[in-house]
Amino acid sequence: MRWIGWIVAAWLSLGVAQANWYEASTPRVRVLAEGNEKRAHDLAERLEKFDATLRLLRGLEPVDHGPASRLTVYVVGSTAQVTRLSGMRNAAGVYMARAGESIALVPQRSSGGGGDFELGAEAVLFHEYAHHFMYRHFPGAYPAWLSEGFAEFNATARFDRDGSVVLGHAPMYRAYGLTFGQQLPIERLLEPGDRRLNDEQIDNLYGRGWLLTHYLTFSKEREGQISRYIQALRGGTDSVAAAKAVFGDLNTLNRELDRYARRKLPGLRITADRLAIAPIKVRQLSAAEAAMMAVHIESTSGVTREEALRLLPKARRAASPYPTDPFVQGVLAEAEYDAGNYTAARDAALRALSSDPRSRQGLIYHGMSLAAIAGEAKDRSQSTYRAILAPWMAANRLDPDDPRPMILIYGAAREFNQFDQSVVEGIKYAQGIAPEDRGLRMTAASEYLREGQLDMARPLIASLAYDRHAGNREQMAALLELIDAGDTKGAAQALARQGGEDTDIESGDAH
Repeated sequence: MRWIGWIVAAWLSLGVAQANWYEASTPRVRVLAEGNEKRAHDLAERLEKFDATLRLLRGLEPVDHGPASRLTVYVVGSTAQVTRLSGMRNAAGVYMARAGESIALVPQRSSGGGGDFELGAEAVLFHEYAHHFMYRHFPGAYPAWLSEGFAEFNATARFDRDGSVVLGHAPMYRAYGLTFGQQLPIERLLEPGDRRLNDEQIDNLYGRGWLLTHYLTFSKEREGQISRYIQALRGGTDSVAAAKAVFGDLNTLNRELDRYARRKLPGLRITADRLAIAPIKVRQLSAAEAAMMAVHIESTSGVTREEALRLLPKARRAASPYPTDPFVQGVLAEAEYDAGNYTAARDAALRALSSDPRSRQGLIYHGMSLAAIAGEAKDRSQSTYRAILAPWMAANRLDPDDPRPMILIYGAAREFNQFDQSVVEGIKYAQGIAPEDRGLRMTAASEYLREGQLDMARPLIASLAYDRHAGNREQMAALLELIDAGDTKGAAQALARQGGEDTDIESGDAH
């Protein structure tokens, strides 16, 4: 992403590569913030409380799938800086959901006045974390109004001084769209996707989706309807048909919503004694880690080959004083790999592993560089295949819940024509512990289709067809029609054309 490169260039030009960085970590989040230990701690604490609130309200016990399942949050710059440098209109923050490597980039502070009508950085982060939470704990197919409504409902969480968390506040940054914007007819709001909506209508979708979610959450007369609606969706019922069956007359629902919007809306307070959160561990990064952090953020966020080549000299300069540091050499291995220097990537990965045989980055990029070298040499020998697998198998043994080695093993098995059922089961398991990754959903769906398990493939595909952030929603909707028609072969072929077998370590979402 170009904007990450610009941020890195700005940091380096200001000579802040050696600035202090702090890491605040919990089982669910890992926050990295420059220059301020308290900022890292407080943001990690808020995210832990936010996660605990969402789990408490839905009766979910904490599930720890290890370090690879955590969301890593990088705190950089201001809202205005992120918006300007991202090249994405009105971007206040960025979330990228990828198996084993989900990240968010958020600003240190708001560049505006911080008023009620401004979309703040924290609301963006909570909105995206709510998506992360929904797809991890309730994987399935959700129409846009429900997915975005759920995220907006939780994005306005307020943290009071007594330690309590309050949900239900109105997203005032949606007030104009709700009041004066182009209002969506109720059936249009309830449609599965929003591919035919303009920007003003999308803003209304977010606001109206929040209002409907809020109403169904607090209305005594409609208690339990949202759960029955979701069950109908999971059973394969169309979004509008499910709404009519559960909510009744939609025009009546629409009038109720209009009246509800004019009321003083209720909220929900969760007191501090009900929110058990994990301890927050804070440490200052070493000088070596701090020196490499800017390069690490750019590489982790994803770069093109051209961008990688521009980044490489900076990576080498930053890494030069630290030839034995496992973090530095792991980041360098990724930078060399992205630039197409596979032998150099292998050597950097081996240096990382020499200092730390458990280095996740070293193991991942050792195997990836060997696979790339073999690909260039057109080497398909069994000995090469075993050498490629060895570091990934070691990574899998160190952390059986890290989906990345499973994804890489799957890809290598296909490339070397060494496929067996254990590899298939591995990719299904990986998808189960990283359901937020779109590419991995497609890969798992392709395997379910091969086995004729349409009931398992359908919700994975439907979640893509309903997702307003996905760029191929129309193709996914067409694929759903093939599945619903029982055309297993046609669906499998269509999914393969969409790249369902090509999930790799860089797959994922950017919001």
